[in-house]
Amino acid sequence: MRFNDAPVAIVRQLVHNGFEAYIVGGAVRDMLLEKQPKDYDITTNATPEEVRRVFGRRKCRLIGKRFRLALVFWDGETYEVSTFRKEPNHIERRGRPTDKGEMIWNDNVFGTLEDDVRRRDFTANALYYDVNTDEIIDMINGMEDIKTRVVRCIGAPATRFMEDPVRMLRALKLVGQHQFTMRENIRKAIVEKAPHIQEASPARLFEELQKILNTDSALPIFEACQENGFLKYFCPMLSTLWETPGGELIRALLKQHDDCIDHEKNYFKEKSLPMSLMALPYLLSVIDMDEVSRHVNVVANQDACAKAIHTFFLTFNMPKEMLYDIRDIVMLLPEMAALHNLDKVRNNPVYPLAYEVFRLLTMANGWMADAFAELPLPNDVSQWQEQATREIEEDSLQTQQPKRPRRRRRPAKRKKTAAETPAQPTNDSLDSTDNE
Repeated sequence: MRFNDAPVAIVRQLVHNGFEAYIVGGAVRDMLLEKQPKDYDITTNATPEEVRRVFGRRKCRLIGKRFRLALVFWDGETYEVSTFRKEPNHIERRGRPTDKGEMIWNDNVFGTLEDDVRRRDFTANALYYDVNTDEIIDMINGMEDIKTRVVRCIGAPATRFMEDPVRMLRALKLVGQHQFTMRENIRKAIVEKAPHIQEASPARLFEELQKILNTDSALPIFEACQENGFLKYFCPMLSTLWETPGGELIRALLKQHDDCIDHEKNYFKEKSLPMSLMALPYLLSVIDMDEVSRHVNVVANQDACAKAIHTFFLTFNMPKEMLYDIRDIVMLLPEMAALHNLDKVRNNPVYPLAYEVFRLLTMANGWMADAFAELPLPNDVSQWQEQATREIEEDSLQTQQPKRPRRRRRPAKRKKTAAETPAQPTNDSLDSTDNE
């Protein structure tokens, strides 16, 4: 296994321009765990503005207020390039005058590589790969902790979790995704500080949820969250259902989805699919499947389904388009189970996703297996998957690279000659700037 060419090229270009730069964090950890990295983070001593000067405005965009960084676009992918950070003081970190200074709201105090190491969350994520020397810089014994699979915090866990509550989720991801073991002081700090995860922005929590569902370990990650009292604050409805028959079905569906990601290289990349699976038993319980299958009270059932989706994902900032996709997937299932209007159902844009949800339901607990056997295959599933992937990538690039606004030129004022006399105002020109 090796690092992808794009992040290596980005680091080399920064170094070529006289800066320090390294691949850092999860990508280095995954490589040591003999897993192909999916996400790459790059860190440098160049400021965000200097990074943009290196790559140009077309290939680089600056984002963030609380944590300012550069996005570099390379070979159709987007890479985050952050500047070395150091510990801000209690005034620099405050977001508002009433803050106690525990949570870092302003994290734009730049420092050295040594400062940056001390600002990282866990030793396993504080490794820096030098692409030119092919060496890993390890200042805090992170390689040994990866070898023994131990989650060790850099600094006091309670303090680190209050600075950024999302760090608690990262610790639990190490446990669920990579079978790490948490030190007892970290576990106690998570139990104590778990309610503070709701202080993170709903948009950021939604992004973290997407990352979890994009792995082949969503189920063990959620299990780690539930076992450590974290899930009831991160996703309250999922935690409430966890020990119910509906929760048992959710776990079975997530397990099937994890296996598909693990074994199928070109599996669905549409984000609404796993979101539908984790809420499916709850959503099916709020609609009348018989009415939906017979097209009775369709609007009322659609509204009930949409409200249930909002309730289930209340702590997350879900785009409306995804909410409607999930609703449409769920609303197709009763018709598919009853084998009604199959020609019309097959032409529905979300039918390939609904078909996959039905397939996973059948594999999870044998739900409507006879009906599933009678369902028509989606048209050109592989072609649809490729198109969905392209659309996701294009939407991401359009979001990250907004069009530059056109500059407007002011019309030049014509100089008046001495021979010219001002025109007399008329009723049609009372709003003219000459008539003040």
